Amino acid sequence: MLRISSQSNSIRSGTLLVGTFLVVSTQYWVTSTWNGFTLASLFINAIVITFILGLLNVLLLKVKTSAILRPSELMLVYIMLTSATAAAGHDTLEILTQIVAYPVHFASPENDWKSIFFHYLPTRLVILDPLVAEGLIYYDESFFSPHIWPAWVQPILLWSLFTILLYFSMIFLSLLLRRQWINNELLTFPIAQIPLQLLSPRRSIYQNKKFWFGFLVTSLLSLNNGIHHLVPVVPGLTYGKYNLAELFPEPPWSAIEVAYIEILPFVTGLAFFIPTKLSFSIWFFYWFWKLINVTGQASGLHQLPYFPGYWIQGLGGMAIFGIMFLYWARRHLIGVFKVVFTSSKLRSVDDTPYFLAVWGFLISTSIAIVFLVYAGMSLLFAILFLAGFFGLTVVTTRLRAQVGPPTHEIPFTVSGFLSRVISTRYIDNRTLTQFSLFMFVDFGQRGSPMPQIMEGFYLQHRLHSRQIRIVVVGIVAALILGTVIGFVGNLERAYRLTNKTWAGEETFSSLVNQIQNKTTRPDLVYLSYFSLGGGIVFALAILSRRYIWWSFHPLGYIIGQDWMLRHLWFPIFIAWLIRWTLIKFSGLKGLRNAIPIFLGITIGDATCILLWKTYAIIFNQQTLDWVYW
Repeated sequence: MLRISSQSNSIRSGTLLVGTFLVVSTQYWVTSTWNGFTLASLFINAIVITFILGLLNVLLLKVKTSAILRPSELMLVYIMLTSATAAAGHDTLEILTQIVAYPVHFASPENDWKSIFFHYLPTRLVILDPLVAEGLIYYDESFFSPHIWPAWVQPILLWSLFTILLYFSMIFLSLLLRRQWINNELLTFPIAQIPLQLLSPRRSIYQNKKFWFGFLVTSLLSLNNGIHHLVPVVPGLTYGKYNLAELFPEPPWSAIEVAYIEILPFVTGLAFFIPTKLSFSIWFFYWFWKLINVTGQASGLHQLPYFPGYWIQGLGGMAIFGIMFLYWARRHLIGVFKVVFTSSKLRSVDDTPYFLAVWGFLISTSIAIVFLVYAGMSLLFAILFLAGFFGLTVVTTRLRAQVGPPTHEIPFTVSGFLSRVISTRYIDNRTLTQFSLFMFVDFGQRGSPMPQIMEGFYLQHRLHSRQIRIVVVGIVAALILGTVIGFVGNLERAYRLTNKTWAGEETFSSLVNQIQNKTTRPDLVYLSYFSLGGGIVFALAILSRRYIWWSFHPLGYIIGQDWMLRHLWFPIFIAWLIRWTLIKFSGLKGLRNAIPIFLGITIGDATCILLWKTYAIIFNQQTLDWVYW
């Protein structure tokens, strides 16, 4: 546990300026270049900047103590960087910038889009000038060209307003749940353990030989692999990937499809901080789902619709798991609402502004609903859409707080669920069009700010900082700046990198099919998979809570076939094996002694990746990434 003096807990107001400066100076670079930072749970740009600031603190301690950033101040800077980066994350603004310009360019007499759904599009939210859209899709030019950027001003402002409202709601939800998850349930927050080790300049981590050993070895390895990527004649010691599925070219084993073996130090370092039971569940259920595919191929079950229904089962599991942890938090939530709506008082140790959290969430969410209705979505479906979105967001945040996977993609959407369960016959075409336009809201969840916000509150708790309000102010400032700057950065990247159309293709081809081919009844097969997943997750959750020896966690079942696990399962397996071996033969002492090494591995690889990405931008070349695409 960190030991921090009362003075070092205080956050000086100037820290907000430092955080704002770093957000403004890095956000455009992060979003205007393809770097994949927001695909990972630990944002490489944020952790490396925090590491560098920590090093500067160590040096400044020898010169002038008052010039250093205190631990809680360094914490605030880190939280602002992660919040801003998440605000323009991989599955949000990148998708939105494609969708709003896609219809006007690809509409043609052959597809008849103008008569099918154009009159349902909110004109203030989409691009209507074909020349502006054409530049986004085909030509390598700048967003700042005089004939382009003026057409985007209104959509940027309106979409930023809506997005920021959602992000504000996430802050308020995090405030409502922080004490339950951090103090009552004692969730481990594996991802947050890495920045936690870097926050105090008086900690021994910067003078720890094990840390620098891990850092140096990993840095040399990344340097070697990066040079090999640029100059293949130079051997790459651990460069590349091998697909195990190539060993099984014939059915039914060919149903394994893809399972890479890759040496990824950044991922292995992250996974080392995941509790052993949970890291086991991730790689075990990855191969469990592979076995299900093989079994289906052998038995003919693969011909069933949606088989094996992984993501549908995952959605059912998330729904059940969300209900369960709300039930576990019922006493806390009842107490919160008593504080807000009656004369009950808070416990003296709880500094959470619950009045602000409850009313802030209600107001920001209500305005967001008005925005959806203004765009054309019916009131009922606007409420259901946001309720489902916040449900997915909270469960994803819980996933990060409890498991801490190196990445997490939730590819099912609330709108897709509603369309199948209610059937499109009972959803008007204008609402279906808005479902497509707002797909960026609930797709993916890899760059969602709420997990970053909750991890920030965890860091604030661990550093014994009681200045929750200044932390919230910093998060608000970072989210606003991150959204607006990120919007511009994503557009600049989209205009320079042509043919970025996948989101629009999937969205509007599906919309046309829904409008022209209305379903008349609920999809019973879909509901069966949904119910099956919910039932299995419920059983796993009960067993996991009741028996300490039970190793199969429900969250592993939910994310076991995450697309990125084809790259990540082996590094997670290696981290689990090392962690299990240390606990088995050396106990907790051996595990603690290994922490600096794996921290060094994580930070060393992250630093090198950031340097390689900088090289790529300067010299316009592809370089080493944190996975081998």
